[in-house]
Amino acid sequence: MPSGKPRLRLHQQAGREFSPASNNELINKAKAILENELQGYRDVSINPDGRLHISSKANALDESESQQILSLLLGAHAETEALGGRSIRPNAPVTQAELEDRAVLEEIIGRGLISAEVINNFAAKGFRNPSKVSTDDLSQKFQDDLFQIGAGYEPGTGAAYTLQHKQSGHLLDDNLYPELGHSIDNIEQQSRKVNQVTADSAKGRSVINPKYKSIVDQRKAALNMIRDQYRKGYVDTVYNDDGDSDIYGSALDELISEIRMADPEVLAGYNKLKAAAGARSDSPGTSRERVANIDIDSGGGPVTIGDDLLRSNGKNGNGNGKH
Repeated sequence: MPSGKPRLRLHQQAGREFSPASNNELINKAKAILENELQGYRDVSINPDGRLHISSKANALDESESQQILSLLLGAHAETEALGGRSIRPNAPVTQAELEDRAVLEEIIGRGLISAEVINNFAAKGFRNPSKVSTDDLSQKFQDDLFQIGAGYEPGTGAAYTLQHKQSGHLLDDNLYPELGHSIDNIEQQSRKVNQVTADSAKGRSVINPKYKSIVDQRKAALNMIRDQYRKGYVDTVYNDDGDSDIYGSALDELISEIRMADPEVLAGYNKLKAAAGARSDSPGTSRERVANIDIDSGGGPVTIGDDLLRSNGKNGNGNGKH
């Protein structure tokens, strides 16, 4: 669990007066910060009364199935690592620029230039009973959610979720740790797809321990999505190897290989691909640029698998454990 975060102290602003010009300057600065972090995910505006407003619902989004699959696989991998006492959480120190932006938002909240209703609509999701969360904690979570969305990846696993809808999810499941159900240190933004799967896994409808069921369910959901993609004619992306690893590193490469080999439908094709790749010599400057057409019984005809998905030479793994 992360250590306790410093809380806002809104009462420190009580009784202070600010000029309209000062308020106007501050609110426009805050609006630019919100728009920069949300990147159109939600609409930001200034009400006629001069206060900031954020739309209560996310805008329409064409979600990426590939991102959802990676989020599920990394979620399962993170939880598996956590069972062994290891964390793959990204190390992302808070920058000076973020600290300055947070100071602007704290001032906006302290002056009352954004309503409690807007903060509640944005930050109270995920709590079973938001009324049990203090105003200071909701204000803190408002900032945390904003910058987590702006970062573009799940803080718990490092999985990109810019093309996915986000939800607040518990690091330690509320069904297993109800005493942490309203702790803002136990809740973060994550892919809605992952949150729906993990939340359902812990509802006590199985004899399997919810911690293990969450891992199984995420892997199963990812595998089903992979099969569906291939049946619809999906072709793996081919990357040029410029000497650098992908952003997820060898952990994800090995995980994808493991998932593929666990599925009887693709195991035969995987072995054929390894044999075909081993029989060819690399062309200068185009290592792993090739693909092999392997006849896999996916229900949708032959599929193309890039051999980049079989490599395990990454340098920097990112992510985090759950439960």
